[in-house]
Amino acid sequence: MPGQTEAVELVWKQAYGCTDQAPQLTWWMTSCPAAAGGVHPGKPTAVYLDGKCYDGLSYVWGSDVAWRGSFSKSAFAHELMHDAQGREGITDPDHQRAADWAKVTVANSMLDAAGL
Repeated sequence: MPGQTEAVELVWKQAYGCTDQAPQLTWWMTSCPAAAGGVHPGKPTAVYLDGKCYDGLSYVWGSDVAWRGSFSKSAFAHELMHDAQGREGITDPDHQRAADWAKVTVANSMLDAAGL
């Protein structure tokens, strides 16, 4: 995506303080079928897997993210947080680590301020 290098720098390095290489990202621009299940059925774009639609999904190797017109409107910062946690051996699918998830809000504000 255009601007991805800058967006990764803002989120991965500045907001999350990660010093290693950012994970691989795969962008989805596929429409979610209205009849699909999942977290957000009927969204304009989605990660579509096994008949369900998601804003994004994280894996050991990186993340899939549905493009929603900008990095801040997509689940970019959210999925990078899952990746950052994973590198620390943390599994938090229910988002119980409040301090970590507060960083996502900060990251999205940084992306907005940068026009990303």
